[in-house]
Amino acid sequence: MIPITFLSHACDILADTNAGLTGSKIAEYCAAYAVDYNVDIPYGTYPFFDSPNKRTALLKNLQAFKPEQQYAIIKELCELEKWSDEPKIKDLKIRLITRFGSLFQGSECINEILIEETKHWLEPYTKSKQNYLYALDKFNNSVFLRNSLDDLRLSLE
Repeated sequence: MIPITFLSHACDILADTNAGLTGSKIAEYCAAYAVDYNVDIPYGTYPFFDSPNKRTALLKNLQAFKPEQQYAIIKELCELEKWSDEPKIKDLKIRLITRFGSLFQGSECINEILIEETKHWLEPYTKSKQNYLYALDKFNNSVFLRNSLDDLRLSLE
């Protein structure tokens, strides 16, 4: 189970007034997840008439889902292109994976944790990080697998 304190923290970051998702995007994403998971959510349309703010609306929506679904939703929201270089979002995703990775519905959980932590630690080393990302792209797309090993080796060197 994901504690309410973590969910609230995640909502504070994801729905931040200045850098977070807009109210309409929150409604759009949550409605799509509600359809995917066949869940009724309290705030599926925008504007949120009886919610004090978008953070609260996102939190109430997340609470309608099962923990495994909450995990997947928060993880996917953290992976939006909008936040590709946002440190708070990267930190949130790493915390989510390391603390609640057991909720992940798949066998790649440990690899995911290691991958995210490695990306984080390679941040100051742009050339090494770039080689690492090339290797991940090749591996994830199952192309040039031999080259992905070379890219990983170059990243470490």
